[in-house]
Amino acid sequence: MIPKQFPRLLAVRDLVKIYGLTAKSQLSQNFILDKNITDKIVKYAKISQNDTLVVEVGPGPGLLTRSILETGISNIVVIEKDGRFLPTLMQLAEASEHTLKIIKGDMLKIDHEKIMKAAHIDEDRIQVSNLHLIGNLPFNIASSFLVQWIKMLSDRSGIFKFSNITMTLMFQKEVGDRIIADTTSPQRGRMSVLVQSFCEVKKIYEVPSSVFVPRPKVDASVIQLTALPNPFLKGNNNNRQKVNSYK
Repeated sequence: MIPKQFPRLLAVRDLVKIYGLTAKSQLSQNFILDKNITDKIVKYAKISQNDTLVVEVGPGPGLLTRSILETGISNIVVIEKDGRFLPTLMQLAEASEHTLKIIKGDMLKIDHEKIMKAAHIDEDRIQVSNLHLIGNLPFNIASSFLVQWIKMLSDRSGIFKFSNITMTLMFQKEVGDRIIADTTSPQRGRMSVLVQSFCEVKKIYEVPSSVFVPRPKVDASVIQLTALPNPFLKGNNNNRQKVNSYK
C-alpha cells in the first residue's frame, strides 16, 4: 500500500513544545513521539482501506493518528477527553480533508451514537462492515476500558454491532501478558478467561518504556483482539452478570 501524502505538517514533537503539551500524571498520560514506533504499530495492526471505520481512543497529540491516516483509511473517528489536544488534532483533520473526525469526550461515558453519526454510518451499513478500534490506553484505566468493551461486545451494542470487529490496544506489559495467557500459563486468570471467551487474542508488538515521554516504570504491549464469530459466552442476562463481575 502506498502511504497517503498530506500537506507538510510540523512534527508532533514540535507541536507538543509550541502548545506546551505536557503529559498529565493524574490522567496516566504518556506520549509516543517517535513515528517509527507508531508506524510499526499500525503496520502490525494491519489497518487497511478495507476497514469501514477506525476508532482511535485517546489520540493525544496525534502521532498514532498520523500513522493511521497514512494507510489511506477513508473514515477515522478519534475520541479525546483532554481539550488541550484539540488544536493539533484539528490540524490533522484539515490536512486529511476531514477524513478524520474528532469527538471531545470520555470513551467510558460517551454515547456511541455520536461516533456513528460522526462517521456517517447508519444501522444497515454497520451490520455488514468492519470496525477497527485502536488506542494507546492510559495504564491506570486500561482494564476498565476493556471490560466495558467486552460487555458491549457480548451485547452487540454501540459500535460493537459491526459484523467484523478488531481491537488493537496498548496495555502495561503485565496486564497484556495476563490477557493473552493460555491455559498452561500461571498468569492466566479472570481477565484471560473473560477476554478469550469473546475474542482471539495475540501480542503483536512490545513497546519499551524508553519510547514514552515521560518514561513510565514499565514496558507496554500492543495486544490485538479479534471478535469471535461464535463466542464461548452468549449475550444473555446471566452472562451479562458474569461480564459485570469482572469490573
